[in-house]
Amino acid sequence: MTVRLRLRRAQSSRSPKSELILIRHAESEMSGRYLGRTDPPLSDRGRAQAQALARRLAGERLVALYSSPLKRALDTAQAIAAPHGLEVSRVADLAELDFGAWDGLSYGEIERRDAERLARWLGDPATIHPPGGETLAHMSRRVVAATQAIVAAHPHGTVALVSHGGPIRALVGHALGLPLEAHWRLQQDVAAITRLDWYEREAVLSLLNDTCHLHETANMISSPIG
Repeated sequence: MTVRLRLRRAQSSRSPKSELILIRHAESEMSGRYLGRTDPPLSDRGRAQAQALARRLAGERLVALYSSPLKRALDTAQAIAAPHGLEVSRVADLAELDFGAWDGLSYGEIERRDAERLARWLGDPATIHPPGGETLAHMSRRVVAATQAIVAAHPHGTVALVSHGGPIRALVGHALGLPLEAHWRLQQDVAAITRLDWYEREAVLSLLNDTCHLHETANMISSPIG
């Protein structure tokens, strides 16, 4: 699914401070599970998705490329970086939400083991955290802070960030001023592209969850968690 937002506030008509291309990693070998700090490699389909991303973004004038240090993101980032001759900078705070004891489990497994806590977390993810994990509020703060530092380092340039569904939703929510309760209502498919124009006092969403580059190969789109 692709959503292009063309209406912007008048004060955002000036040139952005930075243009951010947010990329969710390609499919991993543990797709369909809650993956936070669990670190599987890309699946065969994921590697094909990463190459499709690399072809799609080959014409961008990237000044830098940053990635979560987790393998599924880093491998995706390295595929994208190759045509540009860029090194990938790893940023720990771009990692996925820490799911704690739920990491690596499916929704059904979590529901069977911890239904009451799961219901509470889904109802209030801003303040309730998985056992041993972190809240959405904490993840959002670290991801936004890391992104602000990246923007400050690259004024007026186009920067790619390869991360995960949770951090990208957090950045889009921050840009739009959405409450954390809206987090799960923002679709993020694997290997999807989202774009933010980052200004001095605001960020503007210009592209959301674009996967058109994946249609060149059948059955390449999926939406696993993490």
